Amino acid sequence: MSKAPLIEKVCRAMRESAMTEPGDRVILGLSGGADSVCLLLVLAELSAEMDFRLRAVHVEHGLRDSAQRDAAFVQSLCEREGIPLHTEHVRAAEYAAEHGLSVEEAGRMLRAQACLLAAGEWDADCALAGEAAPGRIRIALAHHMEDCAETVLFQLCRGSSLAGLSGIRPVSGDRIRPLLGATRAEIEAFLLSRGQNWCEDETNATDAYTRNRIRRHILPALEQSVHGGAVRHLAEIAAEAAEAEAYLAERTQEAAAACLEPDGALRVAELRRLPELMQRRVLYLLLTEQAGRSRDIGRRHVEALLALCRQPGGSGWLDLPCS
Repeated sequence: MSKAPLIEKVCRAMRESAMTEPGDRVILGLSGGADSVCLLLVLAELSAEMDFRLRAVHVEHGLRDSAQRDAAFVQSLCEREGIPLHTEHVRAAEYAAEHGLSVEEAGRMLRAQACLLAAGEWDADCALAGEAAPGRIRIALAHHMEDCAETVLFQLCRGSSLAGLSGIRPVSGDRIRPLLGATRAEIEAFLLSRGQNWCEDETNATDAYTRNRIRRHILPALEQSVHGGAVRHLAEIAAEAAEAEAYLAERTQEAAAACLEPDGALRVAELRRLPELMQRRVLYLLLTEQAGRSRDIGRRHVEALLALCRQPGGSGWLDLPCS
């Protein structure tokens, strides 16, 4: 019996990007929405063929009255499919206020923490079962093509480097995104063909968040009024940007090493010999390495440092986030 077209597409994408290896353990972030429900069904069907084991994690953020409904739905779905489920109850709003984050950022961090807890729980289960060398942990996220296009637009509008225009990648560290080549329409059509329902998060229907406005208004307008393939083309340019960024990142590391003295001082004359694009990239790399982070370090800081390097003697004083 042949696979459904979406399952064929996901299987091919997973193999091409080497998302899993035989024996891997995959933890799926399962919200109960259409995207994650679709991914659960697809991965459950592919797990035997691709030789990976599957568990799910559900995070209840403490933000919506309907969250208990979603948790019950997810529990029932996992029981039906025979997928072990780890559920975490958190308070995203309180966490955001405590750490100076947006609620969206806090939610992402708490979901990541829940996946780590689930991985630890799985390790403990493997140890109890006497498994000497359990497979790698991979975190499966249900981002799809519109999510990637939305990210490209969001990054472009707020100011971004080439790295930011790379959108969402199929594989990043231990994170895998098997549905990234699928559209929301394909996902919903797959679920309807299986008679599978899903939960709707009412916050997705509001314009309270920037990404919601992009998803609800800007992307549809681009598709309807500019070009019917706008979303796909944005995802394609993100993939090309990612390839270009990967190549330039290697060259930047090489150039940065050549621009440093053994004691870590910058060899300004060597920096000046580089193309301007590479000068900016080297300075950004060195600034972020010195600061131990990339947050709060932007183009204006790089330009100010570059202007200083171009002065006669290359000396002066700047107030930088990493100072």
